[in-house]
Amino acid sequence: MKMLNKKNKKEKKVITDPKDIEFVTEKLKTDSEEKKQNVKSSIIFVVLIAIIACALYGLYYVNGKFVTKDEFQSETTTTTTEATYDSSLLTINTMFNVSSDTYYVLIYNPNDDVNGSYYKKLVSGYSTSSNIKLYTVDYTNAMNKNYYNESGTANTSPKSASDVVITGTTLITFKGSKVKGYTTVKSEITSLLS
Repeated sequence: MKMLNKKNKKEKKVITDPKDIEFVTEKLKTDSEEKKQNVKSSIIFVVLIAIIACALYGLYYVNGKFVTKDEFQSETTTTTTEATYDSSLLTINTMFNVSSDTYYVLIYNPNDDVNGSYYKKLVSGYSTSSNIKLYTVDYTNAMNKNYYNESGTANTSPKSASDVVITGTTLITFKGSKVKGYTTVKSEITSLLS
């Protein structure tokens, strides 16, 4: 056992020469400075990698939150709404194609601050037991805007949708898809629909 210990032990050399001592001291100083420089370089490298990683995560976050708006949503709820069709709503193109014998078409702007709510109440209060069906058209709708001319002259007896020119709220009476009555007077519209 004593033999093994002797073989594993390193021999220590004692330096006594002043030149050798100076050389070793200088060598230790340069080794120490190299180690400091290596540590400094390693720290700088790690910091740069961290900065780049943060910048990439920031770009990912901004893209997901603000550009595509599909990441990081607090709730992921899917709502499915069933499409509904209101048969009392028409467009000017379709108002000549109704299958009813006699019917009214009220063309108005439901979003008008002055008269919109008045005509909405008039339409909702219209008797469903009446023999004459009531349809409505929103002339501010994109499909109807071409027929609206506020400063023009209304065509009071159009033969087809292409002949229609309206200048404001209008009630048209149809009989067999032909115009039988036309009024823009508020009191007349009210009396016909009351």
